[in-house]
Amino acid sequence: MTYLDVFLRAMLITVFGLAAVGKLRSRAAFTSFADSLASVGVGTRRRRDLAAAMVAVTETAIVAGLAVPATVTDGYALALLTLAVFTAAVGRALHSGRVVRCRCFLGDGGEMNRGHLLRNAVLAGAAAAGLMLRWTAQPAATVDVAAGLAGLAGLVVGLGVTHWDDLTHLFRPVEAAAARRR
Repeated sequence: MTYLDVFLRAMLITVFGLAAVGKLRSRAAFTSFADSLASVGVGTRRRRDLAAAMVAVTETAIVAGLAVPATVTDGYALALLTLAVFTAAVGRALHSGRVVRCRCFLGDGGEMNRGHLLRNAVLAGAAAAGLMLRWTAQPAATVDVAAGLAGLAGLVVGLGVTHWDDLTHLFRPVEAAAARRR
C-alpha cells in the first residue's frame, strides 16, 4: 500500500461511512433521506424507500470494500460508480430547475448546487486515483508512522468533505461583502 492509497482509502471510508451513518442512525433520518429522493425524480414512496435502502447499503459496502485489504480495488470501483450515479442524478435535477436538498451526511446540508457536483467530482477523482494505484503499484505490506499520518490526513480531509456545505457557507458572507464594497 502506498501512502497515497492509505490517504485515499481513509478519506473515502470517512465520507461514505458518515453518509451511511447519517441515513441509518434513525428512522427519521432514513425517512428524511428517502423523501429527498423525490426531488431527483424517484417517484413513489415505495421506490424512494427502496432507493434509499440501496444507497445506504451501497455506502456501507464501499466502506467495507475499502477497509478489507482483499477487496480494496472493488471498493474503489464501487465508490467511483456510485459517485457517477449520484452526480448524474443531482446534475439532471439541477439542470431541470428542481430544488434538491443535500441529505448526504448527518443532516440537512441545504440546497444542492454546482459546488456539490464539484465535491462529487473530487471524490470520484479520488476513487479513480485509488483504482489507478491499485492497478499499477505493488502494494507494500509495511505499516509505519508515515502510513498512520497519511490515514489521519485522509480522515481529516474526509471530515472536511462531509462538512462541505458548512465550509462553503463560512466563505460566502466574505464573498458577498466584498462584492458589495465594489
